[in-house]
Amino acid sequence: MTVEERIRGLYERFMSGDFDAAVELVDPDIVVMDAEELPGGRTYRGRSEMAGALRELYEMFDGPTLDVRDLRVQSDRAVGLLRVHGRGKGGGVPIDADIGHVFLVRDDSIVEMRVFLDHAAALAEAGFQSE
Repeated sequence: MTVEERIRGLYERFMSGDFDAAVELVDPDIVVMDAEELPGGRTYRGRSEMAGALRELYEMFDGPTLDVRDLRVQSDRAVGLLRVHGRGKGGGVPIDADIGHVFLVRDDSIVEMRVFLDHAAALAEAGFQSE
């Protein structure tokens, strides 16, 4: 499976709510870092913590949707640029925002994922040219 297939599969499995299957696509020792701007943002280590973080995020919304706008892979890194849509549970506040994920890849395995709250920051961190 290519890195691009792994990343697309991760997004698809997240949207279907299958978090355990999603984390099977990453390295067992994955490190996931929330965006620095997020209050209470943290770092998750390993598949179990990542699955818990995905579950927690998914359960914050009624029907979250990720639209992959761009996915770029280059040797040891990749970047996914997404548009997130959904409604917050409870208050029903609509969410419609750009986010980016920067992936560190080692031997075709995703070993790190960093979350960014805008596409430009994710592209800059990954060393890719702007959209």
